[in-house]
Amino acid sequence: MESLIKEEGPLLRRCTREQYTELEPVLALYFVRACRKVRSSTGFGYPFDLPWLRYAEELRDQAIKVQACFHVLRQRRITPVLLKRVGDVLSPMLPGGELSAELEPLVHRCLLRERQFAELRKAMRLWRTPNDRAPLSSTYGVTSRRDIVEFNEDLRRYRHKLRQRVSPTGESFRKDGYQVILSHVEKYWGSLVLHPSLWRALKCQIVDRTNNLVESVHRDSKQSLRKTCGRQRIDREFSDYGPYLPVISNLRNAKYVELVLGEHDNLALEFAQLDEADVAYYRQKFLEARHGPMYRAVRAISGAQIL
Repeated sequence: MESLIKEEGPLLRRCTREQYTELEPVLALYFVRACRKVRSSTGFGYPFDLPWLRYAEELRDQAIKVQACFHVLRQRRITPVLLKRVGDVLSPMLPGGELSAELEPLVHRCLLRERQFAELRKAMRLWRTPNDRAPLSSTYGVTSRRDIVEFNEDLRRYRHKLRQRVSPTGESFRKDGYQVILSHVEKYWGSLVLHPSLWRALKCQIVDRTNNLVESVHRDSKQSLRKTCGRQRIDREFSDYGPYLPVISNLRNAKYVELVLGEHDNLALEFAQLDEADVAYYRQKFLEARHGPMYRAVRAISGAQIL
């Protein structure tokens, strides 16, 4: 199969029936992994991130791709087996399918809310600008008084636009969303508008905002530690383990303890001395050991032309 993947041209249009029998399990796993890899990327949470909506969209896209594979296989008179089971699971998400028809109104409303809150996010500069200038509301990366004046003017125009959109008649769901945003903007207006002297007080220093991704990792570590020790309060464990917390999940792996902890007295110090190349190398080794040859085959297909 490795030689088949390396050849030029679409896989399904040039493989023989024997080769497809070997290829199909990897192809089915490829679509399963494609459906499961969707993640929210901004870290701002709802309503700025809609991970379940992105997941539904990915399921629909992969269902369409699976159906395209069926079309090619029918032309070549090859009968899919494992891929057919994947297609049966994803078929309700196809355009016109039962589940897709039920979700369509909900998806429309979610996308409408997403666009409304994207406008708020832009007005508050909660995004990376084209010139990579620090967003004011997340880091106070103020370099001049002009930055503050521009931010305040943009915020005032946005509030005026919200007032206009709430007043006329129109779709109630759309107006309700704008009303929620407007009520919060009006309530916290005094805190949102920046004072022109702020940039002098900060002396152009960058104040990092809270990182939601780091918070989620910290929360997951605490939950794992609670399950391990069986207690709700884990203050003592946190103070005792300190920098060793990231490796606690591996302590149940006998091979890991034998090969790593048995050779190093201070594992945290050893990890601190790794450079980026070492980390990338050992991450690859970990993934290969965890997933085996099937995982490597899926990665190879990911870079090949299937249809």
